[in-house]
Amino acid sequence: MNDLRELLIREADRVQPKGDLDDVYRRADRQQRHTKTRNVALSAAALLVFVGGALTVSSSNSSKIRTSPQSEVTEASLGGMVISDAKGTASYKAFTLDRRDPDAAGGPYSLVVRAKDGSMIQRTAVVTYLPKVVATVVVRPETIEASGVTEQLIAREGGTLRVRAVGLTAAEISGISDATQVVDARLVVALSSLPKFSVVASGSWSPSTVREARYGCADLGEIDTQGLCYTGLTFSPGFEDALFEAGFQPGPLVAGRPSAVSNVSGGSGTLAWEPRPGVIAYIGYSANPVFSDPSTIDAMARLAERVRILSPDEWTATNPMAVTQTNRWIDR
Repeated sequence: MNDLRELLIREADRVQPKGDLDDVYRRADRQQRHTKTRNVALSAAALLVFVGGALTVSSSNSSKIRTSPQSEVTEASLGGMVISDAKGTASYKAFTLDRRDPDAAGGPYSLVVRAKDGSMIQRTAVVTYLPKVVATVVVRPETIEASGVTEQLIAREGGTLRVRAVGLTAAEISGISDATQVVDARLVVALSSLPKFSVVASGSWSPSTVREARYGCADLGEIDTQGLCYTGLTFSPGFEDALFEAGFQPGPLVAGRPSAVSNVSGGSGTLAWEPRPGVIAYIGYSANPVFSDPSTIDAMARLAERVRILSPDEWTATNPMAVTQTNRWIDR
């Protein structure tokens, strides 16, 4: 018991838990019938702002070009994610955590360009602008063998455009890079030249806030280990880019959607999926056995089927502890 307590405290950056997730579950159950219509409407509205919103800009010849949206849904509007039916008797009580990175906005800017028949790890690309980074060649096709990811570097004034893609042809990748322009250190995509694609996420590569719920794995009843299990929810396109950089393997379907198994977001590994396009959810843990074990991956997928996404107010009600740290998805 004491060893587990020390592990969870250390993994939480020495932040003591105060949230009462059991109470949140009870209140969420009571409110579910009353808030279902409201939440669906709010989710649809947020998705329309984030994905479907478009702006019109004037080119030098005064023609109108439909481009990718400039506005973004913030992490504050997303809420968080917890696992249902977690027990509190076998180990240290579950708690929630806000990981805040005050320097995130100063990092690279990225966006996800997704084929309309694509998903998080299928027929999708992440475009990142790297200011003050000079490409040694104009275009460098390179296949990252671990996951069949193709990378291109394109020299642009003041920096480099990096395109990482999976499941796209060379012509499609070139079309995405040709349609992408840098405006005030941000990226805009001329969607009129990409009728089979849409922009599903945009923002800084590292998110300013990562919201996690943390548990003793033994409380969850799926993995025979005394380690730490956790959830996360994010809009950041950097997570998908980190998948492509670090390598991943396809995981089991979660709620009918593809998932990716990787070491992105620390610990012994994570299983990530999209509850809706552009929103990344993940389940992770820090313990033995190794995450690549098939039975462990299946257990994490079962946990993923038990998650509940909380509204911002419901997340605040868990009294999440705040810790300041760097929110890079992978160590470099």
